Amino acid sequence: SRWENERTNEDKKMVALGNRRSAALRRRGGRKLSEATLLRMLFVMLGIIFLMYASLMIIIARYTHSYHPSLRLAVNARPHDDANGDVTEWTDRTLKAFIEPIDQESWEIKPLPVRTTAEASKLNEISFPQLNSCSRLTEQWPVDSYPEADPFLPWIHDVFPTEDGKFIQFVAQNKRRCDTGKGDVDRAKIKHRQPQVALFQHIPVKRLEEGRYRLSSHEEADADGMETRFICRFKPSMEETLSVHNLNYDYVSYRKNHKQTFSQLGKWDLKSLHTTQLMFRCPVPDHLQETVRDGSSVVADFATMFVDVIPIRTPPRYGSPDSFLP
Repeated sequence: SRWENERTNEDKKMVALGNRRSAALRRRGGRKLSEATLLRMLFVMLGIIFLMYASLMIIIARYTHSYHPSLRLAVNARPHDDANGDVTEWTDRTLKAFIEPIDQESWEIKPLPVRTTAEASKLNEISFPQLNSCSRLTEQWPVDSYPEADPFLPWIHDVFPTEDGKFIQFVAQNKRRCDTGKGDVDRAKIKHRQPQVALFQHIPVKRLEEGRYRLSSHEEADADGMETRFICRFKPSMEETLSVHNLNYDYVSYRKNHKQTFSQLGKWDLKSLHTTQLMFRCPVPDHLQETVRDGSSVVADFATMFVDVIPIRTPPRYGSPDSFLP
């Protein structure tokens, strides 16, 4: 009888233990189900946010492009010359690139010699007549027809006026980030594309007479020429302003404790995210800002106002990022 009572008590303990284990398993199972449900809800919310973001970007793009002033990209652009060689009023409205020969060996000469390749007769002109619509500027822009012969030209992907009409914003990419293999062909391309590096680096300039400029120190530079890289020539008024970068790329590298912003071999440049995209703006002359802001320069989906983008050609700097900060 005593043995039977002990056996019964032990059976009861086993049953109780089994019940507790079952309850624990049910609780754990319920927790797993809850986590799976939360995960599904998270994915649904992320999907909704993505769709909202995509819709917003489409709306912004349509609004922006509907007010695009068409732009005329040029290197060493010049007004039309008549039969006697005299400069007359500019009339051409086709997007063009003017290719200037580059002699990288001359970069080793100090001080830099006067360029002899900037003469009009030595420039190779490339036209892009397929760009003929303001509303379709982004899709018609010749991104895939970049003139490789002159890497001082920015590889522009998009351009649009700011909302207040004070600037024309350019968004370009670093062409030197393409073809980065270790073979001889890719190495030669990286060397050839060194001017792309220079476009990310500001230079100070001072105005001279007759629309000429000279390189200067930060202390001597004009107020609007202390940190620039491009001359912006607006047409048909032929007024010129100096570009400004959206950020100082060397200063960002300095704040990130990078030893160099760029390297001559291009090996370490690939690890730097902020030097993949080149962003700069052309200030719009004061009396043209309202016309740019309200989009009235666009008539029947065609522009009546244009801008030349003329790079100031200097060799790239490969020193410490804080070696030439203003």
